Amino acid sequence: MSNTNEQENATRTNVKRKRFTEMEVDMIMPDPSPKGNNYYSAFEMNLECAKKVPSTNRDQRATFYLGGICCLFPGIAEELQAAVRSMGRRLTIIKIPSDAARNGLTVPPKIMDGPKARAIFGYLVIMLYKNVNESNFREFSNKRLKALRAVASCIEKGYISVFNDVEDAICYRNSYGQNHQIRKAVLSTVLDTVNGDRHFSSVSLYVANFLSWTDMAGYHVVEECLVYPDSPVLKAPELATEVSNWKKADQAIMETDSPQYYRILHEDPASCSILRRANFPTLIAVAEKLKNRVLGGSNKVVNAERSDQVDYYYDMHVKYYASGGVCEATKRILDYFEANSESIAKHLFGWG
Repeated sequence: MSNTNEQENATRTNVKRKRFTEMEVDMIMPDPSPKGNNYYSAFEMNLECAKKVPSTNRDQRATFYLGGICCLFPGIAEELQAAVRSMGRRLTIIKIPSDAARNGLTVPPKIMDGPKARAIFGYLVIMLYKNVNESNFREFSNKRLKALRAVASCIEKGYISVFNDVEDAICYRNSYGQNHQIRKAVLSTVLDTVNGDRHFSSVSLYVANFLSWTDMAGYHVVEECLVYPDSPVLKAPELATEVSNWKKADQAIMETDSPQYYRILHEDPASCSILRRANFPTLIAVAEKLKNRVLGGSNKVVNAERSDQVDYYYDMHVKYYASGGVCEATKRILDYFEANSESIAKHLFGWG
């Protein structure tokens, strides 16, 4: 009998594996609580369970991470859960503490510190939209978490690890960060809490600023470095088609209530196609070279086939504004960066 019990205990984990298949996923949510403490317990349990899921089931890990967002943004939990189910996944909600024992879960005796939870929560939101890879994942994560801890007033020391590895982060974004319903609902709630919920306002403001101009880098750098300083490059006859394409994109974007979140809030192909880099590639390349010059970075053009053409328009811009050895356009660009530092900080300085 003892051996039987030992075998049963050995195979038992904090999360039942019987449903760990490709199309069946679990999410942990709290039972109603007058003090709301269960939300933080469920948030922490989602993160802990994600660490214990086999690497062969990254979709389940991703669902636990999304569960963390549902726990601290309970107002959109049902909408996010409906989105998961609409993707063909059979989602089971495990309520804690009521469902904990029969699912092999142990509710942590101590609730995670609120500021720490909110810092991790902000990171989970950002990672829904951020495309990372093997080379930038660690540095990006460390910088974001460091900044979020400061914003959330988290004084707890020590290293914070959320994802098991970069593949978890990629799967999380690819699984749920590509779902328009989820992307839109999470962003909308972040914006709603910037001036509302006192616990989340500072974290939400950081996240909102970081997400501005997401997936719109090409369009935005042209605005920063060519449109704002009224560059002569925009009047070059050879670039008339590219300039026209950029203006069409600009008109569509500026007609919306939240232009800086255009790419997140719009999913239809027609809306997305206006922002393709192929629509104004030379303008983007020239603008990026000017931006690198201002920030002291490399002036090397990535597209070697376009190098001579880009150099020509780059020189046109610089020489046109040069006065006494000082590039007036550069000064205007710097003025623009300073005036709009919060909204473009993530693109220029990495926000921490």
